[in-house]
Amino acid sequence: MQRQKKIVAIFAAGLFFAMMGGIFARDNRIEKSIPENKIFETSPKTALPEAVSFISPHHLVARKLIENIFQKTAQINKNHEIKKIVLISPNHNNIGRGWAVLADNDWEIEGGKIDADKKMIRTLAEEADIFSLDNEAFEQEHGIKNLLPFAKKYFPQAEITPIMLRDGLSSSKAEKIANLLADNSDSGTVVILSADFSHYIGQTASEMHDQISLDSINNFNYKKISRIDIDCRGGLEILLRYSEKLGRRKFNFLEKSSSSEIYGRDFGSENTSYLTGYFSQGKGELSFGAASFMFFGDLMLDRGMRPLLKNKGVDWPTKKIHRLFWGQDFNVANLESAVTSNPSVSINSRAKEKEHFSFTSDPETTASFLKSNHINILSLANNHTDDFGEIGAQETENYLREASVDYFGSPLKKDAYLVKEINNKKIAFIAYNRFGGAGEESVAKSIKKAKSENDLVVLMAHWGTEYAFLPDEKQIFLARQFIDAGADLIIGSHPHVVQPVEIYKNKAVFYSLGNFVFDQNFSEEVKIRLALGIIYADNKLSFYLIPLYLERNGQLAIMQEEKRKNFLEKIAGSSKIDISVKNSIIKGNLQLFN
Repeated sequence: MQRQKKIVAIFAAGLFFAMMGGIFARDNRIEKSIPENKIFETSPKTALPEAVSFISPHHLVARKLIENIFQKTAQINKNHEIKKIVLISPNHNNIGRGWAVLADNDWEIEGGKIDADKKMIRTLAEEADIFSLDNEAFEQEHGIKNLLPFAKKYFPQAEITPIMLRDGLSSSKAEKIANLLADNSDSGTVVILSADFSHYIGQTASEMHDQISLDSINNFNYKKISRIDIDCRGGLEILLRYSEKLGRRKFNFLEKSSSSEIYGRDFGSENTSYLTGYFSQGKGELSFGAASFMFFGDLMLDRGMRPLLKNKGVDWPTKKIHRLFWGQDFNVANLESAVTSNPSVSINSRAKEKEHFSFTSDPETTASFLKSNHINILSLANNHTDDFGEIGAQETENYLREASVDYFGSPLKKDAYLVKEINNKKIAFIAYNRFGGAGEESVAKSIKKAKSENDLVVLMAHWGTEYAFLPDEKQIFLARQFIDAGADLIIGSHPHVVQPVEIYKNKAVFYSLGNFVFDQNFSEEVKIRLALGIIYADNKLSFYLIPLYLERNGQLAIMQEEKRKNFLEKIAGSSKIDISVKNSIIKGNLQLFN
């Protein structure tokens, strides 16, 4: 009996272990059948590199910044053997097929050989609606080639997946690429964006655009990313989405510089800026409440501008400065004409004839120009909006609404003002037209009301004496009256030349920005124009003064170093400001607390 019980117990134990072995074997089969990417997705976050991705310049002018960001990420990832690098670059020459071009050849460089990550490349190439394979297309791409020696030096065991992106990559395709990269990455993968930031707009404007870019990256603000000043927007979105998918939402900013800073001189329109940083676990310090603007002077697309735009195209006047309009929330100008279907009466008119000063812009041309330059707010408070009467003013409003452009200062709605909300900040735009519209007392009441309901009140004033360099007594009196009523900032138009600046009760008055796009070229003064960049954040207004110059061919250009310096010194010297503010204006930067 005891022997039988022992046999049964042995049999039961054997059956138990056999069953458990079957379960373990079945569990192992299940685990092995799970794709690697799914295992990676559910693995602990600590399996990832400390820095899963980073941004590096590709201009060798910025060699020191490139060296520093590669060295920093290699040091941070010292506990992870980086075996895979995905290197994303703009497709500078727009060659090859598809939105994203791959290369599967190995790379011979001075530091040795870098093998292609053929497995990753084959996986990506299966998405034929996005990717194409073209080794020859990479021969001239410095965005890839310039970074390969650094990759070899700091990640010597890594294989590479090079990707060139065309401009205009859609957000949906960028997200798809980011998901593909994340699903096929492992603990030895780093994604690098090879990108330079602001181009062709001078150092002062670059500084403003770089602040907007940093704010957008810190906040993972995909809407802003789509319009910031960088040479690979699609690549930046991929990098952000990839990092976010891996739970790495903290952007660690490392360095910022520009070709002008590196060489110690202002390269003007040839300046390029550089930003570096990496993404790691956690969330960055989010900044809320920032709003950005670029203000321009008088805009008129009739008379001499009509034939120029017809013959050269609507993008001709601003072709050299087109990146100046990128990034900021609002681009604002004073529309010095009606927009109607009426034929022009100013073309071929004589200077002393009434028709010479009666302006109507073509609706289609106007809409195309505004869209091309991302101009989204216009002041109508001037002495030309009603050149074609009330009907013309109504047509103007109708056409602007069709073009999805906001406006304020309409002669048909004298007391109305525009309110825009951005990042939980409400900004009121109010207009004053000294030559018609609501009177100064009515405008002061509107300012008081707007100030009680909004965070920032901006007044655009059409005033002063044409071609006079200094503001007249009436301008000065009104400016102070409007600031006393609650205006936080005043920007003037009408004189067609740039006038000095005043700081009154810690509020800035830019008496006139001069012309913007206008056909006047009869003197040096009317050829000089001022673009004014502003960032409003943390109850502070940061101003960026960007002088422009009208060239003989009718194109606007960033004013070059010596001429720019002389012009800003002239403005500062004639402005009612203390010496520290004068020095700030000469440098092109000014900060005031609201």
